[in-house]
Amino acid sequence: MQTVCRVGLFLACFGAFAAAESIFNDPQFANGFVISADSTKARPLELGLLQPATDLPAPSWRLAQWGTRAMLQPGDGAVDAAGVWRAANAAKTMERRMEGGETLLSLRLNGDYESGGKLRAKGEAWPHLLVGQKMDVPLGHFAEESLRFRVDLRVARSKAAAWAKDALKRPLHTAQVSAYWMVRGDAAAGSAPMFWFGIPFFDVRHDVPPGHFAMDTAQSGGAAKFICNLEGSRFWDRPTGDGAWHTIDVALAPLLREGLRRAQEHGHMKAVAYDDLRFTSFNLGWEVTGPYDATLEIRNLALRGDRKAGP
Repeated sequence: MQTVCRVGLFLACFGAFAAAESIFNDPQFANGFVISADSTKARPLELGLLQPATDLPAPSWRLAQWGTRAMLQPGDGAVDAAGVWRAANAAKTMERRMEGGETLLSLRLNGDYESGGKLRAKGEAWPHLLVGQKMDVPLGHFAEESLRFRVDLRVARSKAAAWAKDALKRPLHTAQVSAYWMVRGDAAAGSAPMFWFGIPFFDVRHDVPPGHFAMDTAQSGGAAKFICNLEGSRFWDRPTGDGAWHTIDVALAPLLREGLRRAQEHGHMKAVAYDDLRFTSFNLGWEVTGPYDATLEIRNLALRGDRKAGP
């Protein structure tokens, strides 16, 4: 049985949702990925292309592998006889396949290998395996009631290395999944401040992940950014790491208004209104701060909305 969207905020309106404009480019990942370096400080930041064929358009998605010990490289991977496209090394596996007539993307991060046989200490970097897309979407251009986010997610595996089980420290060591948007104020409103807005899916430390409202301690250089990651209990009514599919189909505008309010309560973006906001990036996937073997499956990823009528 899937978790389904709650009555009220999460209304069953898939027909209207399907008819709205797609805001994500290539939501089925058909054109593959640009792959990142291992650090946001690296230059070049992007290493090249990871695609299932050589004659495809340029990818809209980045496969981010920050903090890894073993990087996927341009041209890695192959399509097998069953049509499954897979790229893998000791640290991670990306797999795209068809299942039940639907496109399924699988992301596995081997935190045991990434750990190098020792537990992460406070202040040390950690590995990521994220799919992400740059965006330039002024939210004021879309009818608020039409702006919706939908995705099916499943944690197929989240197992700690046997050697580490008795030494894991709850604040430091986890495997977690959230959907994040970078939300900026319009430059016309001033200095174009930003915050991270998140919807949590999974945290191995909790049946349902809690909210998180704090400064981004992973920032390197420049001013830290505020994180608004809403409470998981707002979206999930049972444990999300049970190996089953869970679905979210949510109206985003009320949540973004709340996210902006929470940022302002913490002293950020005081002069910004909802209509000043724009999405500038999106990411979804693993952050693994402990030696966990973790696999996430994704299908039916969509962000849609109806443009407002012109004057």
